[in-house]
Amino acid sequence: MKRTCFSLQLYRINTHYNVLYVKGQVPGEKGGFLEISDAWKKHEAPPPFPTYFPDLNKPIGEDLFADEVQQFTEDSINFSPSKNNK
Repeated sequence: MKRTCFSLQLYRINTHYNVLYVKGQVPGEKGGFLEISDAWKKHEAPPPFPTYFPDLNKPIGEDLFADEVQQFTEDSINFSPSKNNK
């Protein structure tokens, strides 16, 4: 059975383990196949993640992230003590 879902967002791609992190409904059985394609509508430059053109002189990274996703290597909260608290 073939189904089509629209407006799904792809947040992360793990190229080592071939894992996609998708936000939205993904139909089908566990262990089944999933066909993913870019949006049909035309986007203004640059196209949204995951469409990109890799640098042929540089190997692809293990994890690719969408711009709005917090990466685990970055700080999510920064603390700086204020002068009024003693």
